Amino acid sequence: MKRPSMPRALLVATGLLLAPSAYVAAQTSAESEAPWLDLPAGWSRMVENGVVVAVPGDLPAGSSFLLMVEPVRTAPAAGLESEYDQAVADLGPWSPVGSPSDQAPGGAGWMFRLGAGVTHLNGKPYTALTAVARRGSLRARFWVLADTDDTYNRYQPAFTNAIASVQDYTAPSQALPPGPPRTDVAPAGGGTLRFEHPAFEGVSGIYTGLVRGLSATAGAGGLTTTFDPQTGSLGSAYSSAAPSMGTTISDSQERVLLLPDGTFRWGLPERGLDSDLSWDQRTIPSRWGTWRQEGDRIVMVREGTTDSYVVGNGELIDERGRSWTKVRELPWQHIDGTWVRQDFRDASAPRLILRSDGSYEDRGGFLHMAGGAIALVVPDGWAMISRWSRAEADHYLSASTGTYRLEDFTLTLTATDGRVWKLNAYLPPDASPGDLHVMMLNTLRLVRQ
Repeated sequence: MKRPSMPRALLVATGLLLAPSAYVAAQTSAESEAPWLDLPAGWSRMVENGVVVAVPGDLPAGSSFLLMVEPVRTAPAAGLESEYDQAVADLGPWSPVGSPSDQAPGGAGWMFRLGAGVTHLNGKPYTALTAVARRGSLRARFWVLADTDDTYNRYQPAFTNAIASVQDYTAPSQALPPGPPRTDVAPAGGGTLRFEHPAFEGVSGIYTGLVRGLSATAGAGGLTTTFDPQTGSLGSAYSSAAPSMGTTISDSQERVLLLPDGTFRWGLPERGLDSDLSWDQRTIPSRWGTWRQEGDRIVMVREGTTDSYVVGNGELIDERGRSWTKVRELPWQHIDGTWVRQDFRDASAPRLILRSDGSYEDRGGFLHMAGGAIALVVPDGWAMISRWSRAEADHYLSASTGTYRLEDFTLTLTATDGRVWKLNAYLPPDASPGDLHVMMLNTLRLVRQ
C-alpha cells in the first residue's frame, strides 16, 4: 500500500474542522520551528511531522480552513516548476484554476511559484493554494485549504502575508546572539499617552520604508474579490471572465512611530501625534508594541512577533537590507495653497485649500476621502459611524470651512460648525528641504497646485 504524502497524511490526521483551541498546547514549539512566520494574533499553530499547521482563531463555526507550512529546509537543487509540481502532488488530487505564476522580487533573493486550484478530501472539494519559495539551496512550501471561496477570501490577507514573510528568514548561524535582559517599557496603562514635541530622543521618531507582501485575487467567475496591500482593504468587482485566482508579490509604503517611552506604533495614528494616543492604543491595540535598543540594533515586539533593525545615520536598516528613513515635519509657513491628491489632479477632484490667514476650505469632500470617520474627533466619528444613518454619515463627513493648525506632525482643522478633524502630516522623505510642493496627509501624497 502506497504511503500517503506528508501534507495529505496531515490532512487526514488533523481534520479540517479541528477547533483552534486544540492547537494551543503546541504553540510554542510551532513558533520555534518557523520563527519568521508572520501570522495575526489569535491564530493557533502546531507542528506535525515537521510541518506547521495554522488555524485562524476567529474561524466561523462550521467553516474549514488550514494553512500548512513546511519550514525552510536545505533541499537538492531543482527548478521551481518541478518543485511546484511535487508540492501539488503531495497535496493530492488537484484541479488547477488558471496557470501558476512565478515571482522573483528583488532584495531578499527568494523566488516563488504560486498557483490556485481545487483539491478534494473525503470527497469534498476545497479551494486551495500551493506555493513554493526557493533561495539558493533553501526551500519552503505552503498549502492553503478552505471549504469555500468566501472562507478563502476572508483569510487571504493573512495567508498571503505569511507566505511573503519567508523573506524574513534568518539562518540559525546568522541569528542574533541573546541580548541583555528585557528592558521594554510597557505601553501606557492609564491616563493619557501624549507626544511632546520635540521629545524624539536618540533614534525615536517617525520612519517610513517599504514592506514586501502579496496581493491576491480569487473568484469563481461573476464576483471577484481583491486585496489591496497598500490600504489593507478588500473589494469586489463583477467580471464575466472565466474563474481565476492569482497572487502577486508587491511592495507598499509603511510607517512606524518610535516613542521615547519605549512604545511604538506600526503605521501612524490617523489622528496624528497632537492627540490622545492612549485612545488610539485602546481603539487599535494590534498596531502597538514595545521597542528597545540593543547596541546598534532596534528590536520591536508586537503581538508575539519580533523585528530587528540596524541603526544608521537617520535611518533604520531592516533584515532585508532595506532602508527606513526618518521623516521631517512640514514647514508651517509654507503649507498654504491648494492641495490635491497626486493621482487626482483633474478640475473636479476634491481639494484642501489652506490660506495664509489660518483658514481652510474642504472643497468636494476632501476630508471624507483623506481621513474618513476615524479622523473626525468631534463628534467621535470612529465611535459613531456604525450608528449613523446614511444621511447622518453624509452630513458629518461633508465638506466644511474653518480654521487650521499644524503642530507635532498633525494638521488640525476646526470647522465653523464645531467639527474637529485631525490627520497626521509630514514631509515625504524623498522631498528636498526646499521642496514645498508636496506633503503626506495620512497615507495620501498631496501636491500643491
